[in-house]
Amino acid sequence: MSPSDTKFGLSTCYDLFQKLQHDSELLLRQRPETQEEQRLEEYEAFNFFVTAWHLHKDWLGNKTIEKPIHSLSKISTAHPHMKEIRHAIRDIANGSKHFALNEAPKIAIGPREISSLYSYFFGPQYAIDTESFHFLMYELVGVVMKYFDWIFDDKSPNTVPASILEKLEKAKKLRLSRDKHRKDAC
Repeated sequence: MSPSDTKFGLSTCYDLFQKLQHDSELLLRQRPETQEEQRLEEYEAFNFFVTAWHLHKDWLGNKTIEKPIHSLSKISTAHPHMKEIRHAIRDIANGSKHFALNEAPKIAIGPREISSLYSYFFGPQYAIDTESFHFLMYELVGVVMKYFDWIFDDKSPNTVPASILEKLEKAKKLRLSRDKHRKDAC
């Protein structure tokens, strides 16, 4: 049996990237604030992060399949903050798929909250803390999509786009502010 005998039509990393784009669109659509819609959002988040992790680890990391020409060099030379984002993707995907993780996670997912203009309009979102950053789920999804857009764009330079770094800087400031607020509250 060849590897393609075990797939449902997704046979290239480009196919999986299209699936990730579709998962992102489903997840980020405006929805009513009902329990059923929140449950659907959780399913869609699961699909998004599992797809993102396996696209990065298995499909782009595999040296034998067709992929964007500069993808491996972009991944290996990306700004150090991108490693932290990849750890977040990994921990969310594996934490969602498996009953328990084999190693301590590098992230923490908090309850849904309204702490940004976006969440004010679109409803409470899960809070995600990494070592350096604080995101609401939709913000992290946006960063992840911009990251993969960059990886798949062979015409873009090998440096992480400023728009991603600006979002990370904002998330870093938010994390520092939240940490200070918690410390001051004690």
